[in-house]
Amino acid sequence: MGLFSRRTVDLQPQQPFTFVVEDLFTITAVGHVLTGRVTSGVMTRGQSAELRLPGGARPVTIRRIESRRRKQEQVLAGAEAGVVLDGFGSDDVPTKPGGDHRVIDSAALRGVELIGH
Repeated sequence: MGLFSRRTVDLQPQQPFTFVVEDLFTITAVGHVLTGRVTSGVMTRGQSAELRLPGGARPVTIRRIESRRRKQEQVLAGAEAGVVLDGFGSDDVPTKPGGDHRVIDSAALRGVELIGH
């Protein structure tokens, strides 16, 4: 392979997956990033899923996956990753009082499951 050649990626077929949320970050120009671990299955960019929030489940789509500091098309069970979801916005982010304003309460999302279809 040459220095600039592209390697082909053998993607696993889309499979149901479970991703358990550990933390939440908001990154300018990226959005809300949920970090955690894929506990089963294969999570693929573009896959539909259900985020099981304390207030009820919300249908979402996997917009972006990052693992090992790189964008990924998919990650397998056991991988730690950060995901950005279409269908999960600012209104869904839990907050708590923080001085004169409200701050993100990422602890409220710890343990929430993202289940792929």
